[in-house]
Amino acid sequence: MSAKFVRLFFPNRCVLCESVLAGDAALCETCRGKITLLGTASLCQKCSRPVSSGQAFCRDCRVQAHSFAACYAAALYEGALRQSVLRFKFYRHPEYYRGYAQMILARLVQTEHLPHFDAVIAAPLSAERRKERGYNQSELLAKAVSKGLGVPFEKNCIQKIRHTPAQSTLSYTERMHNLRGAFRIKAKERVRGKTILLVDDILTTGATADEIARVLLRAGAHGVYAAVLAVTPIKEDAF
Repeated sequence: MSAKFVRLFFPNRCVLCESVLAGDAALCETCRGKITLLGTASLCQKCSRPVSSGQAFCRDCRVQAHSFAACYAAALYEGALRQSVLRFKFYRHPEYYRGYAQMILARLVQTEHLPHFDAVIAAPLSAERRKERGYNQSELLAKAVSKGLGVPFEKNCIQKIRHTPAQSTLSYTERMHNLRGAFRIKAKERVRGKTILLVDDILTTGATADEIARVLLRAGAHGVYAAVLAVTPIKEDAF
């Protein structure tokens, strides 16, 4: 399902209450206060989770070294936004990508010393998962972010060649084991020497972004950053 198709047949709606909106806004006036947007102050420099003033990294990122250089998250994955994302991914609401992409772009614009990106890519889905959903939600987001940044979108730059079980109940270590060997670079010359922005919907433990970044770096990418709509709050049993 292409972004052009979605724009033609699905009106833009508030991603929380679904009221019809003009333009590409994400939220209506009533819903603006229902989510926790993340600015650039007092955030983990690696994953964007809120930290105490003066801290550079959250507890999880002090323990776990990530393959991606940094992740820029627009909001916390909780409450009304969590329910919205579940509708986006599992209940055929592809039109939400427009508002979500605006939130991601707003977060990137706020970021001081944002790297220069040579390419934007989407976190891939397996063929089975894409058929089940009808679209890759991350690809819809990545195309819109690519256009907003004026950076080329590399379609199918990386492929998910092995279907993996759902990861929602797994720890970081279990997720990494689950994902090992699941991704393949289609053509190394498309990533070699480039600084890449990986776009996805949610960062949970960071395992998916780490494995994709690891594969890209092994293929010769200069650096890999991530941009997501939302990041989950820290869980005590994340590892």
